[in-house]
Amino acid sequence: MSLYVISDIHGRYANFVQLLKQAWIIDDDLDWMGSEDDLLILLGDYTDRGEHGIEVLELVMRLKKQAPSNVFALLGNHDLHLLATYYHPTYDSPTACSPRIDHFLRNGGQRRDLERMTEVHAKFLQTLPVMFKFGPFLFMHADNLMYLNYGRNVDSVNATFKSLLSIPIPEKWDELIAQFSERKAFLHQPHNARQVLGTFGGNRIIHGHTPIYHMTGEKADYYLRVLKDALLYCEGMCINVDGGLADPRPPGILLKL
Repeated sequence: MSLYVISDIHGRYANFVQLLKQAWIIDDDLDWMGSEDDLLILLGDYTDRGEHGIEVLELVMRLKKQAPSNVFALLGNHDLHLLATYYHPTYDSPTACSPRIDHFLRNGGQRRDLERMTEVHAKFLQTLPVMFKFGPFLFMHADNLMYLNYGRNVDSVNATFKSLLSIPIPEKWDELIAQFSERKAFLHQPHNARQVLGTFGGNRIIHGHTPIYHMTGEKADYYLRVLKDALLYCEGMCINVDGGLADPRPPGILLKL
């Protein structure tokens, strides 16, 4: 059995396909070819920044359909932002101080993705969980404490989000987007990681959301070109797998646990 994790693909479809092929997860026809015991965990942010977010999303949907017991996809904050813009593009966001569509585009949203978005894509995103636990690992998109506000175990958090996302209420979604965007809760703050693990279980948090070079202090021009490894930090309690694909230069990271 192999366990693979990827996060923050951000519309870099070619990188996504290459990483999956290199790991023998998909074949040349983009079909699932992993073993019956292999798991692929996707931590969200399929869209924005890069130009092919819908293609990334459709490949995730394809693999989920082909291997529903092997592929687990979580929701990221950019996915929620796309959803909110799709349903309420003219909503005047008090947290962003602008119409939703303007905030979306300023934050890396792509008009092409929005124009190609359908109800099928929207409904898929609305059903995604935000947390997943497997063995000692706790998977979540963001390195923040937002999840503690929505339940005391993984199932209750996912149930709360499912309810909140089932009806696109712009005010509630705006608040969620703001909370989802917070980051670096575990960097130099191991007590926060202990609180999350103590609440939801596991002994290691696997997340994306914050590009690794933002946490290491490396210069982006150099670091993004050589970045290929996930970051173990916070006294070994956290692994960051955001390989920086918000930028077009890095190849991305597919972590094998």
